[in-house]
Amino acid sequence: MYVIARRTTMLSEKTEILNLIPGLRRNERIAQKMVFIKFHNLIMSIVLRYSSTREEAEEIVNDVFYKAFSKIDLYNSNHSFKNWISRIAVNTSIDRYRKQVKNIRLEELNKDVNIQESEFSYEELYNADVLPLMQSLPERYRLVFNMFVFEEYSHKEIAKELNISLGTSKSCLSRAKNLIRQNYLLSKQKNRVVVR
Repeated sequence: MYVIARRTTMLSEKTEILNLIPGLRRNERIAQKMVFIKFHNLIMSIVLRYSSTREEAEEIVNDVFYKAFSKIDLYNSNHSFKNWISRIAVNTSIDRYRKQVKNIRLEELNKDVNIQESEFSYEELYNADVLPLMQSLPERYRLVFNMFVFEEYSHKEIAKELNISLGTSKSCLSRAKNLIRQNYLLSKQKNRVVVR
């Protein structure tokens, strides 16, 4: 029963989007507004992973919808609209990085910080709110981390997309993981209540 209900819901969502496509192609504001409302939260959640602030994320979200609406003729209705607009969100975030890459300086990790693996549980981290930890990463680390972990790019693909070496991609991912772990442990220590 659940499978039938879910399949019906998925079909009705696809039909709803397909019904909006002609309106999007005619630049109808009502169709654009309906798509914006339907996909805003999804796009914001993707873009927030790549952004250092909510304000930056909102700018990117606007760019994503602008690109989607202006390039709607490239959408193939045989494929998922959700996947198509999600890919635009990822690519727009990466493009923003490329435009700013000249201004970015990688921060060196504090070599005095030595975190013992026994002090840290990745299961704990996955149950925590990771978004603020990710947003605190230097931009290149955040970008590589997102592309590798969430978008499942290989290091070779990341290196090609960002015009960096394979070693730099691997190094950025390693440093991003270490910084997330370090920042998580520091925030956990700050929130610890001492009972006497």
